[in-house]
Amino acid sequence: MRFFAPVVALSIAAATTIAGDLSGYFPRSGETPGWTAVDPVMEYIGDDLFRMIDGGAEVYREYGFVRAGSQEFVDDAGHSVMVELYEMSDPGAAYGIFTFKTRGEGRDVQMGNGGRRTDYYINFWKGRYLATLTGTDTMSVTKAALNNLAAAIEKRITESGEPPRLAGKISSVVDGQRPAVTYIRGPIALSNFYRFGASDIFACKEGYVADYGKVTTFVFVDDSDAACRSRFETARTTFAGDSTFAMDEKGPGTSDERFLMSDRRGKSLVCARTGIYMVVAVGGSETAAQTAADGMLARLRQSGK
Repeated sequence: MRFFAPVVALSIAAATTIAGDLSGYFPRSGETPGWTAVDPVMEYIGDDLFRMIDGGAEVYREYGFVRAGSQEFVDDAGHSVMVELYEMSDPGAAYGIFTFKTRGEGRDVQMGNGGRRTDYYINFWKGRYLATLTGTDTMSVTKAALNNLAAAIEKRITESGEPPRLAGKISSVVDGQRPAVTYIRGPIALSNFYRFGASDIFACKEGYVADYGKVTTFVFVDDSDAACRSRFETARTTFAGDSTFAMDEKGPGTSDERFLMSDRRGKSLVCARTGIYMVVAVGGSETAAQTAADGMLARLRQSGK
């Protein structure tokens, strides 16, 4: 089950036009035949993002938001495509917000450093930038415009980027299934997947969420073995004092580097660590959670530091 607020509701009228570099990345009127821009590019810098996105700006800021721009394109028949471009602090931030927005939904498209599309949306990231294009319908003319407008933006972004180093290991196929992987950089994004508590228990600066459907595995990355061990013990103590969770002090596998518990919904949780990594597997059964945790720990050990 996902716990998240919509992150793409727009309030364009509240913004002001600001001259800036982002406008140079947007398509020109008529570049996609028959489609023209309604207004100039609207740019949002810093806290202006809260006027662009209703209820989702905080997570962009958490990843590393710099600025954003938006512009609507229409054709003579009244079809419409909204184009949004987000400049983030670094390629990892762009990759992260891309994974957060898409959550593995839709199908892959060869665009930028990675893209996904559904009937209404195209999202792709390239370098420090995330582009989101939204059509108002699924007519063939609108789908074609989505492709053409996205391609026009993609060719204007000359820089490139790579996903964080562990992304490939986290997304490995297990038992014939590849998880939907989200790269996170803080507690706001994390809380959209599972509520571990009101406080930032894992002091999450960098992590991954691998969603297999029945089991979700979280990986938190620390700076050193000692720091991870300290964080692990703090998490154990915090969960033991939280009535939301029931600790299993004598369950199979419980050790200095692993503990088990369950939540009020009956989901089993396994928390374990190895080196600089802490792994939390949340599943419907203890066996499923243990298996998921063991598999992830094995892949992390193979990856090295």
